[in-house]
Formats: sequence, structure tokens, C-alpha cells
Amino acid sequence: MPLFYRPQTLIPPCQILHGTSSSYSDVLHKSDEVAGDAKTLGAKFVRVAPLSDCQPFTEAITLRTAEEFNRIGKLYREKHGLIYCYHNHGCEFVLHGSGTLFDLLID
Repeated sequence: MPLFYRPQTLIPPCQILHGTSSSYSDVLHKSDEVAGDAKTLGAKFVRVAPLSDCQPFTEAITLRTAEEFNRIGKLYREKHGLIYCYHNHGCEFVLHGSGTLFDLLID
């Protein structure tokens, strides 16, 4: 049986994290529904990707997104006990200063 089909108890000490993927709009506007679905599936985190306004990614979008990510992350952690995460798709790697807009986003 392939490793990824084995029950979690057969591959200690690894902990398999289960998560769900949702649209950015749903994560922003339907947090109770998204969190409920995630918990029903036994998920530990909610992942979003890509951003709806990813192209062109600008400094203004980056700063707004960082603020939203922090607010969303706090909401999902405190209200629902879930981790919020983002899966980038490359549009964030626009040169900016001495790095990229992705650097600005994660700072």
C-alpha cells in the first residue's frame, strides 16, 4: 500500500496535517461556513490561493492583502481554532526595493 494511503498510526512520529482549500472570497466573506466545512472534514488549516486580483500584483495590493491576511488569520485562529495559510502562485515575485512584493507580503 502506498505510504499516503496508510493510516496515520502506521507512520509515527510524523503528524499528517489535513487542510482544505477555499476561494479568497469565501475565506473573507463566509468564514463560519468555510470553518464549519474544514472542521467537518477534520482539517487543521484553511488554505487560499490564488488571490482574485493577483495580476498585476502591486505594492498597494500587497499591503492591503497583508492586512487582510493578518485579520483573517487571527479570526480563524481565535474563533475557529484553525490555521489560515496562503499558497502563492508566483505573481507576488515582482521586484520591489531590494527584494520582491512577496517579501513585503510576508514581512
